Amino acid sequence: MPKKICQIICLFITLLLFHNMTCFALEKTTVSVVFSSDMEAYHQAWEGFNEFFKKNGVNLSVSTYNLANDDPETVILRIKKEKPPIVFALGTRALKLLKMRVGEIPIIVCMVINQDEINGANITGVTLSIPTMIKLQWINENLSQTKRIGLIYSIETAELVAKISQDCKKSGYEVVAQKINSGEEITWALQKIASRIDCFLMVPDARIYFPKSIEYLLMEGLKRKFAVIGLSSFYTKAGAFVSFDCDYQDIGRQTAEMAMKILNGQSPTDIPSESPRKTTFSLNLLVAEKIGIKIPPVVIKEAKEVFGR
Repeated sequence: MPKKICQIICLFITLLLFHNMTCFALEKTTVSVVFSSDMEAYHQAWEGFNEFFKKNGVNLSVSTYNLANDDPETVILRIKKEKPPIVFALGTRALKLLKMRVGEIPIIVCMVINQDEINGANITGVTLSIPTMIKLQWINENLSQTKRIGLIYSIETAELVAKISQDCKKSGYEVVAQKINSGEEITWALQKIASRIDCFLMVPDARIYFPKSIEYLLMEGLKRKFAVIGLSSFYTKAGAFVSFDCDYQDIGRQTAEMAMKILNGQSPTDIPSESPRKTTFSLNLLVAEKIGIKIPPVVIKEAKEVFGR
Protein backbone atom coordinates (compact mmCIF):
# COMPACT_ATOMS: atom_id res chain seq x y z
CA MET A 1 0.00 0.00 0.00
CA PRO A 2 1.44 3.40 -0.96
CA LYS A 3 2.84 5.37 1.96
CA LYS A 4 0.61 8.39 1.30
CA ILE A 5 -2.59 6.29 1.44
CA CYS A 6 -1.44 4.73 4.73
CA GLN A 7 -0.91 8.18 6.22
CA ILE A 8 -4.39 9.30 5.14
CA ILE A 9 -5.98 6.15 6.62
CA CYS A 10 -4.08 6.60 9.91
CA LEU A 11 -5.16 10.24 10.11
CA PHE A 12 -8.78 9.28 9.44
CA ILE A 13 -8.73 6.60 12.17
CA THR A 14 -7.16 9.03 14.64
CA LEU A 15 -9.81 11.66 13.99
CA LEU A 16 -12.58 9.07 14.25
CA LEU A 17 -11.26 7.80 17.58
CA PHE A 18 -10.91 11.34 18.91
CA HIS A 19 -14.48 12.15 17.84
CA ASN A 20 -15.84 9.03 19.51
CA MET A 21 -13.90 9.73 22.72
CA THR A 22 -15.22 13.29 22.80
CA CYS A 23 -18.80 12.18 22.25
CA PHE A 24 -18.44 9.51 24.90
CA ALA A 25 -16.99 11.97 27.38
CA LEU A 26 -19.94 14.33 26.83
CA GLU A 27 -22.63 11.67 27.25
CA LYS A 28 -22.18 12.25 30.95
CA THR A 29 -20.22 14.82 32.91
CA THR A 30 -19.99 16.22 36.42
CA VAL A 31 -20.58 19.79 37.53
CA SER A 32 -20.57 21.47 40.94
CA VAL A 33 -23.14 24.26 41.15
CA VAL A 34 -22.85 27.05 43.73
CA PHE A 35 -25.78 29.44 44.31
CA SER A 36 -25.09 32.76 46.03
CA SER A 37 -28.59 32.71 47.53
CA ASP A 38 -32.15 31.44 47.01
CA MET A 39 -33.02 34.26 44.61
CA GLU A 40 -35.53 33.08 42.00
CA ALA A 41 -33.49 34.50 39.12
CA TYR A 42 -30.60 32.17 40.02
CA HIS A 43 -32.89 29.16 39.79
CA GLN A 44 -34.20 30.32 36.42
CA ALA A 45 -30.63 30.57 35.13
CA TRP A 46 -29.88 27.08 36.46
CA GLU A 47 -32.97 25.72 34.68
CA GLY A 48 -31.72 27.17 31.40
CA PHE A 49 -28.23 25.73 31.98
CA ASN A 50 -29.55 22.26 32.77
CA GLU A 51 -32.04 22.37 29.90
CA PHE A 52 -29.25 23.05 27.37
CA PHE A 53 -27.32 19.94 28.38
CA LYS A 54 -30.44 17.77 28.35
CA LYS A 55 -31.30 18.92 24.83
CA ASN A 56 -27.77 18.05 23.72
CA GLY A 57 -27.95 14.56 25.19
CA VAL A 58 -25.54 15.18 28.05
CA ASN A 59 -26.43 13.69 31.43
CA LEU A 60 -25.23 16.00 34.20
CA SER A 61 -24.15 14.55 37.53
CA VAL A 62 -24.70 17.55 39.79
CA SER A 63 -23.52 18.55 43.25
CA THR A 64 -25.51 21.59 44.36
CA TYR A 65 -24.55 24.08 47.06
CA ASN A 66 -26.32 27.21 48.29
CA LEU A 67 -24.42 29.83 50.28
CA ALA A 68 -27.70 30.92 51.87
CA ASN A 69 -27.56 27.71 53.93
CA ASP A 70 -24.27 25.91 53.33
CA ASP A 71 -21.05 26.71 55.15
CA PRO A 72 -18.57 28.18 52.62
CA GLU A 73 -15.64 26.20 54.03
CA THR A 74 -17.56 22.94 53.71
CA VAL A 75 -18.54 23.83 50.14
CA ILE A 76 -14.90 24.37 49.16
CA LEU A 77 -13.71 21.17 50.82
CA ARG A 78 -16.36 19.11 49.03
CA ILE A 79 -15.67 20.66 45.64
CA LYS A 80 -11.94 20.03 46.01
CA LYS A 81 -12.68 16.43 46.95
CA GLU A 82 -15.08 15.96 44.01
CA LYS A 83 -12.67 17.56 41.49
CA PRO A 84 -15.35 18.27 38.86
CA PRO A 85 -14.23 19.29 35.35
CA ILE A 86 -16.16 22.53 35.80
CA VAL A 87 -17.76 24.63 38.55
CA PHE A 88 -20.85 26.74 37.85
CA ALA A 89 -21.15 29.90 39.98
CA LEU A 90 -24.44 31.79 40.17
CA GLY A 91 -23.97 35.31 41.53
CA THR A 92 -21.17 37.45 42.90
CA ARG A 93 -20.90 35.82 46.33
CA ALA A 94 -20.37 32.36 44.84
CA LEU A 95 -17.87 33.68 42.30
CA LYS A 96 -15.77 35.50 44.91
CA LEU A 97 -15.56 32.37 47.07
CA LEU A 98 -14.59 30.11 44.18
CA LYS A 99 -12.06 32.56 42.74
CA MET A 100 -10.20 32.66 46.05
CA ARG A 101 -10.29 28.96 46.84
CA VAL A 102 -10.65 26.75 43.74
CA GLY A 103 -8.83 28.62 41.00
CA GLU A 104 -7.38 25.37 39.63
CA ILE A 105 -10.83 24.22 38.43
CA PRO A 106 -12.44 26.01 35.45
CA ILE A 107 -15.19 28.35 36.66
CA ILE A 108 -18.17 29.28 34.52
CA VAL A 109 -20.28 32.10 35.96
CA CYS A 110 -23.47 34.05 35.38
CA MET A 111 -25.72 36.47 37.29
CA VAL A 112 -22.93 38.94 38.11
CA ILE A 113 -23.35 42.62 37.33
CA ASN A 114 -20.00 43.87 36.10
CA GLN A 115 -17.68 42.57 33.39
CA ASP A 116 -14.71 43.27 35.68
CA GLU A 117 -15.91 40.57 38.09
CA ILE A 118 -15.17 37.92 35.47
CA ASN A 119 -11.41 38.16 35.44
CA GLY A 120 -8.86 35.44 35.99
CA ALA A 121 -7.06 32.80 33.98
CA ASN A 122 -9.63 30.08 34.59
CA ILE A 123 -12.92 32.02 34.52
CA THR A 124 -15.48 33.07 31.93
CA GLY A 125 -19.22 33.58 31.76
CA VAL A 126 -22.16 35.91 31.13
CA THR A 127 -22.80 39.17 33.00
CA LEU A 128 -26.10 40.90 33.73
CA SER A 129 -24.83 44.07 32.10
CA ILE A 130 -27.22 45.01 29.30
CA PRO A 131 -25.32 46.95 26.60
CA THR A 132 -26.02 50.67 26.78
CA MET A 133 -26.64 50.80 23.04
CA ILE A 134 -29.72 48.58 23.44
CA LYS A 135 -31.19 51.07 25.93
CA LEU A 136 -30.24 54.06 23.77
CA GLN A 137 -31.84 52.50 20.71
CA TRP A 138 -35.09 52.05 22.67
CA ILE A 139 -34.90 55.65 23.91
CA ASN A 140 -34.33 56.85 20.35
CA GLU A 141 -37.36 54.93 19.07
CA ASN A 142 -39.76 55.70 21.92
CA LEU A 143 -38.56 58.92 23.58
CA SER A 144 -37.78 60.94 20.49
CA GLN A 145 -37.79 64.25 22.39
CA THR A 146 -34.88 63.15 24.56
CA LYS A 147 -31.70 65.14 23.97
CA ARG A 148 -30.01 65.14 27.39
CA ILE A 149 -29.50 62.11 29.62
CA GLY A 150 -28.76 62.41 33.33
CA LEU A 151 -26.40 60.13 35.28
CA ILE A 152 -25.41 60.07 38.94
CA TYR A 153 -22.54 57.82 40.02
CA SER A 154 -19.80 57.19 42.57
CA ILE A 155 -16.16 56.17 42.28
CA GLU A 156 -17.37 52.56 42.13
CA THR A 157 -18.99 53.08 38.74
CA ALA A 158 -16.78 55.85 37.29
CA GLU A 159 -15.35 53.61 34.56
CA LEU A 160 -18.78 52.29 33.64
CA VAL A 161 -20.20 55.79 33.41
CA ALA A 162 -17.30 56.86 31.19
CA LYS A 163 -18.22 54.06 28.76
CA ILE A 164 -21.92 54.92 28.95
CA SER A 165 -21.09 58.57 28.25
CA GLN A 166 -19.12 57.59 25.15
CA ASP A 167 -22.04 55.52 23.85
CA CYS A 168 -24.45 58.40 24.53
CA LYS A 169 -22.30 60.87 22.64
CA LYS A 170 -21.94 58.45 19.71
CA SER A 171 -25.72 58.23 19.60
CA GLY A 172 -26.12 62.01 19.62
CA TYR A 173 -27.12 62.54 23.25
CA GLU A 174 -25.71 65.10 25.65
CA VAL A 175 -24.70 63.61 29.00
CA VAL A 176 -25.32 65.52 32.23
CA ALA A 177 -23.42 63.55 34.88
CA GLN A 178 -22.81 64.19 38.57
CA LYS A 179 -20.40 62.25 40.78
CA ILE A 180 -21.28 61.80 44.46
CA ASN A 181 -19.78 59.89 47.37
CA SER A 182 -22.91 58.25 48.80
CA GLY A 183 -26.67 57.99 48.45
CA GLU A 184 -27.15 60.73 51.03
CA GLU A 185 -25.87 63.22 48.44
CA ILE A 186 -28.41 62.28 45.77
CA THR A 187 -30.76 65.11 46.84
CA TRP A 188 -28.42 67.97 45.96
CA ALA A 189 -27.05 66.07 42.95
CA LEU A 190 -30.54 65.74 41.43
CA GLN A 191 -31.37 69.35 42.24
CA LYS A 192 -28.25 70.32 40.35
CA ILE A 193 -29.01 68.38 37.15
CA ALA A 194 -32.82 67.86 37.08
CA SER A 195 -33.65 71.02 35.15
CA ARG A 196 -31.14 70.11 32.45
CA ILE A 197 -32.18 66.54 31.62
CA ASP A 198 -34.95 64.82 29.64
CA CYS A 199 -34.45 61.38 31.14
CA PHE A 200 -32.34 59.75 33.84
CA LEU A 201 -30.38 56.53 33.36
CA MET A 202 -29.71 54.54 36.54
CA VAL A 203 -26.44 52.60 36.85
CA PRO A 204 -25.86 49.56 39.13
CA ASP A 205 -24.15 51.36 42.00
CA ALA A 206 -24.84 49.97 45.49
CA ARG A 207 -22.95 52.87 47.09
CA ILE A 208 -25.58 55.43 46.06
CA TYR A 209 -28.77 53.43 45.50
CA PHE A 210 -30.68 52.15 48.51
CA PRO A 211 -34.44 52.36 49.32
CA LYS A 212 -34.55 56.00 50.45
CA SER A 213 -32.36 57.37 47.66
CA ILE A 214 -34.28 55.36 45.06
CA GLU A 215 -37.60 56.64 46.42
CA TYR A 216 -36.34 60.22 46.22
CA LEU A 217 -35.14 59.74 42.62
CA LEU A 218 -38.47 58.29 41.49
CA MET A 219 -40.47 61.04 43.20
CA GLU A 220 -38.30 63.74 41.61
CA GLY A 221 -38.83 62.12 38.22
CA LEU A 222 -42.60 62.47 38.65
CA LYS A 223 -42.33 65.99 40.06
CA ARG A 224 -39.96 67.34 37.41
CA LYS A 225 -41.38 65.16 34.61
CA PHE A 226 -38.27 63.31 33.46
CA ALA A 227 -38.33 59.61 32.62
CA VAL A 228 -36.33 57.36 34.93
CA ILE A 229 -34.75 54.34 33.21
CA GLY A 230 -34.50 51.69 35.94
CA LEU A 231 -32.38 48.59 36.40
CA SER A 232 -35.11 45.93 36.52
CA SER A 233 -38.89 45.49 36.66
CA PHE A 234 -38.65 46.04 40.43
CA TYR A 235 -37.83 49.69 39.72
CA THR A 236 -40.59 50.01 37.12
CA LYS A 237 -43.13 48.71 39.61
CA ALA A 238 -41.80 51.21 42.18
CA GLY A 239 -42.15 54.18 39.82
CA ALA A 240 -39.53 54.17 37.05
CA PHE A 241 -40.94 54.79 33.57
CA VAL A 242 -39.15 51.85 31.95
CA SER A 243 -36.54 49.26 32.93
CA PHE A 244 -34.57 46.67 31.01
CA ASP A 245 -34.19 43.11 32.21
CA CYS A 246 -32.35 39.97 31.21
CA ASP A 247 -34.01 36.70 30.24
CA TYR A 248 -32.52 34.66 33.08
CA GLN A 249 -33.27 31.26 31.57
CA ASP A 250 -31.58 32.28 28.34
CA ILE A 251 -28.58 33.54 30.32
CA GLY A 252 -28.36 30.01 31.74
CA ARG A 253 -28.47 28.53 28.24
CA GLN A 254 -25.90 31.04 27.02
CA THR A 255 -23.59 30.11 29.92
CA ALA A 256 -24.11 26.40 29.22
CA GLU A 257 -22.93 26.89 25.62
CA MET A 258 -19.70 28.33 26.99
CA ALA A 259 -19.43 25.47 29.50
CA MET A 260 -19.76 22.94 26.67
CA LYS A 261 -16.76 24.51 24.94
CA ILE A 262 -14.70 24.10 28.13
CA LEU A 263 -15.80 20.48 28.50
CA ASN A 264 -14.70 19.92 24.91
CA GLY A 265 -11.19 21.04 25.85
CA GLN A 266 -11.19 24.78 25.21
CA SER A 267 -9.56 26.97 27.86
CA PRO A 268 -11.79 29.51 29.67
CA THR A 269 -9.08 32.07 28.91
CA ASP A 270 -9.84 31.69 25.21
CA ILE A 271 -13.59 32.21 25.69
CA PRO A 272 -14.41 35.93 26.17
CA SER A 273 -17.08 36.85 28.70
CA GLU A 274 -20.38 37.96 27.19
CA SER A 275 -23.32 40.26 27.79
CA PRO A 276 -26.89 38.89 27.75
CA ARG A 277 -27.99 38.19 24.19
CA LYS A 278 -31.72 38.41 25.02
CA THR A 279 -33.32 41.33 26.87
CA THR A 280 -36.82 42.41 27.85
CA PHE A 281 -38.35 45.63 29.16
CA SER A 282 -41.13 46.66 31.53
CA LEU A 283 -43.32 49.78 31.49
CA ASN A 284 -45.25 51.83 34.03
CA LEU A 285 -48.24 53.38 32.25
CA LEU A 286 -49.32 55.48 35.23
CA VAL A 287 -45.88 57.09 35.40
CA ALA A 288 -45.94 57.65 31.63
CA GLU A 289 -49.27 59.48 31.95
CA LYS A 290 -48.07 61.66 34.84
CA ILE A 291 -44.90 62.78 33.05
CA GLY A 292 -46.68 63.30 29.72
CA ILE A 293 -45.37 60.42 27.61
CA LYS A 294 -47.67 58.67 25.16
CA ILE A 295 -46.76 55.05 24.52
CA PRO A 296 -48.00 53.38 21.32
CA PRO A 297 -50.07 50.20 21.87
CA VAL A 298 -47.54 48.15 19.90
CA VAL A 299 -44.79 49.10 22.39
CA ILE A 300 -47.01 48.22 25.34
CA LYS A 301 -47.68 44.85 23.73
CA GLU A 302 -43.93 44.21 23.39
CA ALA A 303 -43.27 44.84 27.11
CA LYS A 304 -42.78 41.75 29.24
CA GLU A 305 -44.42 43.44 32.25
CA VAL A 306 -46.76 46.43 32.36
CA PHE A 307 -47.63 48.25 35.58
CA GLY A 308 -50.11 51.04 36.35
CA ARG A 309 -52.80 50.02 33.88
